[in-house]
Amino acid sequence: MGVLFAVGAAIVVGGLYFLFVTLLKFQSLYVSLGVGAAIGAAYMTGSGKGSKRGGIISAILVVITLAVTQYFIDRKFLIDALEREGSQYVVPLWMGVDITKRVMKATFDRNQIRFLFYVLAVGAGYMLGANGHLGFKPKQK
Repeated sequence: MGVLFAVGAAIVVGGLYFLFVTLLKFQSLYVSLGVGAAIGAAYMTGSGKGSKRGGIISAILVVITLAVTQYFIDRKFLIDALEREGSQYVVPLWMGVDITKRVMKATFDRNQIRFLFYVLAVGAGYMLGANGHLGFKPKQK
């Protein structure tokens, strides 16, 4: 059940992240962290407990969500630029995983701090999926 909750959260927060970035035209560390935290928290909510497996699943979903969302953000900005230039070129909805990898590489080449944003978001997703909180808790004896 945790995986279903996390996938649902990934779809919702990915859409919200897309809207935030395309409407305001900037990316925020806090919003990236929110994506990771929401996915990890959704896993915890659905499963009722944290686990290493839950952390890994959450982290993977955060990576996929951020990559796919970044692809669609860059696609939107490309379409806007083409329209400003008067081009009639139709940008396909999805051009595959290889293009998504290239978009992510170009994104990180343009703005290296964004890589840190995404690493922190993946960490937040892992911590919440594994532990149910973002801090370290000493083991109980």
